[in-house]
Amino acid sequence: MKPIAEKNDILVTAPWAIAVFASRESVDTVENVLRSIVIACNGIETHIDVLINGNGYLAQSLGQRLRSEPIDLGREHNVCVWSVKLGDKAETWNVYVHHLHPKANITFFIDGYVQPEASSLRELAIALKDSEHALAATGVPSLGRTAERHTKAMLREGGLQGGLFALSSLAMDEIVNQRFRLPIGLYRVDSLIGAAINFNFNPATNSWAPSRIRVQPSATYRYQTLRWWRIKDLITHLKRMRRQAQGALENQAVRNHLAHNRRSPGTLPRTARELVLSWWNSEHGPGWWQIIRHPSWLLALEHFKKIQDWSAAKQNPELVFNNSDLATTPLGLSELIHGVTQDATNC
Repeated sequence: MKPIAEKNDILVTAPWAIAVFASRESVDTVENVLRSIVIACNGIETHIDVLINGNGYLAQSLGQRLRSEPIDLGREHNVCVWSVKLGDKAETWNVYVHHLHPKANITFFIDGYVQPEASSLRELAIALKDSEHALAATGVPSLGRTAERHTKAMLREGGLQGGLFALSSLAMDEIVNQRFRLPIGLYRVDSLIGAAINFNFNPATNSWAPSRIRVQPSATYRYQTLRWWRIKDLITHLKRMRRQAQGALENQAVRNHLAHNRRSPGTLPRTARELVLSWWNSEHGPGWWQIIRHPSWLLALEHFKKIQDWSAAKQNPELVFNNSDLATTPLGLSELIHGVTQDATNC
């Protein structure tokens, strides 16, 4: 397939916004991701927010690294590093889209271990602009044993790849206007965002349309794959397997909320626990034959039965670095609610 970015670059309209989500990565990993993003922006005016959740040490260390060993961020790019107290990607996404997001024509969401190829952001931007109905465009991984099979499946069935995707300004406006927030503790973040987009954020009046997400196979990215001989990577894989079962329950609960009950994303429960348990205990919950087919669901259910402390979500994000030499003190509540978007635009 010929790269779509060879069509008409006039369609790639600035400004851009980019949110990078990190938590357990190393300083070197996030810094390398940031370098690749700056290259992929290719001189386009861009505001980049690096949001590090549940790892204040990483946030402070990255901020210190960027101050003491500056990398070329380019004059066109405003870069901020934020420390989010709660270690939860879903809530960090909520903080970004509802409080930190600057006005932008296109917003990219990138995981903290993902390095987009040099042309990938432009590929996604043009793919999004080139479609009359698409609200999102998604990239695909270029590495890993299942990368090729996964790409073919996405081209055939649709979907949203959480590691690298872009949303239009219309999609971002709908998210804000509907007060669409991801349930805290949600694992399958990209699945829920993708489902909301496929329903055009209103299941009551719109049918499911995968064409609202443009899969762009030439928008690729790379990342460090797991090494099975490393104990740390093996533990990561085992944790991922456990959370896959939790994600399966989340997907069923999301399907019940959006597709069966035809309720809007803006009415989702506050936590993933409430979302899953309300579906499980309803008349539309799993049948005994489903539980027999998926015994891991029972183990995953025990996770959702536990009440977790999400009180850290009340704490405001701390700005630990910006490349405009602004103050790096924590923001107060009134500043967060009323002024962070403006501050973020200027930082």
